[in-house]
Amino acid sequence: ERRRNLLLVMGGIAIVAVIAIIVISNSTRATSAGVQGSSEDATLGPADAPVVLEDYSDFYCTHCRTFALERLPALEEKYIDSGLLRGEFKHFPLRDSSYPAHIAAQCAAVQKKFWEYGDKLFQDQGLKATYSDADLKKYAADLGLDTTAFNACLDQKLTEGLVRQNLAEGSAKQVNSTPTLFVNGVRISGAVPIEQFEQVIDAELQKKGIT
Repeated sequence: ERRRNLLLVMGGIAIVAVIAIIVISNSTRATSAGVQGSSEDATLGPADAPVVLEDYSDFYCTHCRTFALERLPALEEKYIDSGLLRGEFKHFPLRDSSYPAHIAAQCAAVQKKFWEYGDKLFQDQGLKATYSDADLKKYAADLGLDTTAFNACLDQKLTEGLVRQNLAEGSAKQVNSTPTLFVNGVRISGAVPIEQFEQVIDAELQKKGIT
């Protein structure tokens, strides 16, 4: 009788242990999935904007820097702020050394700081041959992010999946250089003059009866 009771107790403990493992495993997967973030975290403007601009970009690309720091702010003022345009950043690292910066920027996006973080990367472009993990973590601290969460996200590369997803999407569209932009599907290559962006955007707005 005593032996049977002991076996029952041990069996109960085993069942509880299995349940605990399952719960912890599911919790871990859910947390990781949440940290992955989404492309929505790297957008400007309303989801229902009549014109969408997709920007396939590399944080080490000088022409991408020009678009991000000069062209985009002008477009934001003229079109995005009035709800006519939605801007979507698409990660397109052209070299292996670019990945950490893109992963870090998407980790910042999880905390709703993608644009501030991305601007910092572009602003400091050229000051270093590559951004070290220490550099990337310092930028997060300077911007007031939760550094514990950010550092874990970067160290574990939790947003790499989304970066690679953007890269695959761009490759499927025959993107092979940066910046490559699409305005409602109309392709624009390079940081062309602001007037060229305006012409394409205005033409797309006119197609929808918006002048």
